[in-house]
Amino acid sequence: MIPGIEERRIYLKKIIVPCGLHCIKINHLGVTLGEQEVLKDINLHIHCGSLNVVIGRNGAGKSTLIRAILGDIPHTGNIEFKDRENGRIQKLKIGYVPQSLNVEKQTPVSVYDMMASYQSNVPVFLMRGRKIRREIEEHLKIFEAEHLIDKQVCNLSGGEQQRVLLSMALMDSPNLLLSESCLPVWRGLMKDCALCRGLH
Repeated sequence: MIPGIEERRIYLKKIIVPCGLHCIKINHLGVTLGEQEVLKDINLHIHCGSLNVVIGRNGAGKSTLIRAILGDIPHTGNIEFKDRENGRIQKLKIGYVPQSLNVEKQTPVSVYDMMASYQSNVPVFLMRGRKIRREIEEHLKIFEAEHLIDKQVCNLSGGEQQRVLLSMALMDSPNLLLSESCLPVWRGLMKDCALCRGLH
């Protein structure tokens, strides 16, 4: 379990502090939707452990860029994930935090149900064991959301949704974490990132 602030920071240090051996390169990425060229010749070099923010007005293509990186829409160019010791790693593991969830009211799905189903193809009602619940609680605790584990997803506030989605996105230890929003939970994470780097 991760019972306190210090333990939370230790865990964040483990997932945030850069090892210096990896980088992600986006080379000449472009997106055309219909006859409209939305993105053209985008080049990014993302260093291991760095926090990067894409800023722009509505309609500038921020969400399109994320969708292209996720592979949801066709694009030109390529995305490379490199390990300086072993060359290119075959598959880039991406965690994604959408801006919000569209869940109808009265939908009988709890935070536990959603996160457990994300981890396995086995029906949730067959997975109600102490071990999986403890794992989910540990990830929720990273963002101070463990008290939400039994709350229905449809009743979460915007901020609660972000904490839950961020916890879920980190469950598979992604190489790249993408988010479409910048809510207070991210400001707290950035503070912890600064502290973690100071401890390194």
